[in-house]
Amino acid sequence: MKRRRILVTILLFAVLGGIGWMVLRPHEPDPIYNGKPMSFWINSLYSGPAILFKDYDPNLTPVLLKAMQTRDAPLQKAYHIVWPRLPAWAKRFLPTPRYAAQVRVNAILIVRMYAGHSTPALPTLIHLMQEDKDPLVRATSASTLGVCFSNDIFTKYQLPTVIPALLKSLKDKDPQVRREATNAFIVIDREAAAKAGIDVQNPGPLRIRVSDARSQIRQGVNTNAPNK
Repeated sequence: MKRRRILVTILLFAVLGGIGWMVLRPHEPDPIYNGKPMSFWINSLYSGPAILFKDYDPNLTPVLLKAMQTRDAPLQKAYHIVWPRLPAWAKRFLPTPRYAAQVRVNAILIVRMYAGHSTPALPTLIHLMQEDKDPLVRATSASTLGVCFSNDIFTKYQLPTVIPALLKSLKDKDPQVRREATNAFIVIDREAAAKAGIDVQNPGPLRIRVSDARSQIRQGVNTNAPNK
């Protein structure tokens, strides 16, 4: 027991040292948006999608695009693995892990809430729907594509880019992603969806609402996979 406590103490100092290194190491100058560095805006998205984005400013579009591509650093991934193994007394001295997938989902939700400004996000949404390792990120991206097209934010001239991506997502290993991609496909191009074998007579709703995604984030749904 004593040996285990010593090992945990050493691990605790190692984690604290790693956090200190991340904070104190030299960084490239942070771009400024609306008087705040980009990192300030992105870090705010760990808390929720609209806390600091209540009134959307188009000047913040580059921040959202960057946030949608945020990934956990190697040290953060290691911290995610170590955290569940730490005893309760050690956790009292350490910050709770944060997951970059939370930032990506919240950034997507802001794109969704302010769909009129979402055109620059189209390539990133498609990429996340197809390639992101987190299923909630993929599903939220698919659903957001459907919402943006249903509100005529994206146009028919962008369909050749979106349809092949949706066809791929129909075969996603996660059922929620498949469901959201199916529903988005019907909304975006009903005729193409029918040709792809989708039952367009009984479409489901675009089920990922803002409140749903916030709830899933709070419950830790998208924090299970270590490779974020």
